[in-house]
Amino acid sequence: MISLPSSYKCVVCDKSTYSFNYGVISCNACKMFFRRCHYLKTPIEPCRTNGNCRGLVSCRNCRFKQCINSGMKIPTPGSLNITTPKPASQLTSILQNLLYLDAHRHQIFSTYLAMENPGLDDVILSNSITFIEKPSQMKPDFNDWATMDHISAINFMKNFDFINWLTPSELKSFVKNSYMQFIMLCNAMRSVGLKSDTVGYPDGVDIFPEEIRQMFTNCSEKLMKSRCMIAARLIELNITKEEFILLGAIIICDPACDCTEANRNIISQYQKMYSSTLLEYCQNRYQKCGPSRFNDILSICFTINRTFVEVGEVWMIYVTFDKKTKTKKLISDCFEFPRCQGRKIRAWERERLRKPLTMTSPNQACCAVCNDIALSFRFGVSCCNSCALFFRRCLSTPAEIKMCENQGNCRYMKCQYCRFQRCLQAGMNVESGLVTMVERLQI
Repeated sequence: MISLPSSYKCVVCDKSTYSFNYGVISCNACKMFFRRCHYLKTPIEPCRTNGNCRGLVSCRNCRFKQCINSGMKIPTPGSLNITTPKPASQLTSILQNLLYLDAHRHQIFSTYLAMENPGLDDVILSNSITFIEKPSQMKPDFNDWATMDHISAINFMKNFDFINWLTPSELKSFVKNSYMQFIMLCNAMRSVGLKSDTVGYPDGVDIFPEEIRQMFTNCSEKLMKSRCMIAARLIELNITKEEFILLGAIIICDPACDCTEANRNIISQYQKMYSSTLLEYCQNRYQKCGPSRFNDILSICFTINRTFVEVGEVWMIYVTFDKKTKTKKLISDCFEFPRCQGRKIRAWERERLRKPLTMTSPNQACCAVCNDIALSFRFGVSCCNSCALFFRRCLSTPAEIKMCENQGNCRYMKCQYCRFQRCLQAGMNVESGLVTMVERLQI
């Protein structure tokens, strides 16, 4: 699972915070202190201990110097450009590096085919894999696309600076910890770029092999959920290329892997760097809405984790009951589940394979509207923040909701009309405004 830092440290006083002020991550107390000192008309008294104060709170001089050394600065009126904000050079450098690595990843994925049949550990530890350029007349199948998908993603991860500090065993643990989630994000972003709300490989190749699709003929909604959840979330947020690649870096730099404490701290620092870069990018692009946009982007991790569980369940059932899997070694290594060795299939397993699977789990509270993870209980139902905010906007906006162009048959809430109907059917309501809205929709 993707783990994110619960909070960040103020660069001045090391207190927990999520605020980004004056160019750095800083708490509100240090922000106000720096602002007051900047506009003081009287000079700040020199430090009585020649800069050797143990605590910054007691000495204004040392605390102000710490603010300056940490990079805090108040922009001059002439440097402000509200319409076209210019990001810092460090932000530009980080983005350019990540975008270059992603372009290289996409080129490997779309242009080449693997000549070998390597295992997962072979790809992680090998310095080179033998490729051939994909013939123009050839149409790759699931195994071809999935193999290059894994190889290109792992190659992307191995280009981070701190990889050279990891031992081979640590490198394997680091890659296996998050590469599947990164692949899911990349596949969803590629599909969204092709104007599709369903994740798939190029040329119409499905992300599940033919054997799995046949096994889940009566449970097709289980596969469809795995294909659509992340893509629907990316479409809803209208995510940019820069936000995508920074989120991918945050997912990759997950310190929850089997490494030494020192290496975990290094990985954690990189994750914090990419998180602060994403926050700065959101501040520059969205101004006052930057912090909320930052939280929206990070919320995609919950959708990825949920999709990861769904995909894992599908593959677990497949490799458990189909002893002759036809997938390549690299793909089968991803899901090392114990097989069913001669035992009878349990009743609940047989029932689950025969009947369509429900979209919710009894052990996990799900949103009553979109089936994502429910983070709160609002408007009378358990729902995610996205659906709660959507329902509130629909009730408060004076604009009329347009009728559905597909006669109410839209999937995965791309249509505002269908999504609001889904909210009402789920039981969402408020004391005022609901009747008026229902009349407007003519439900």
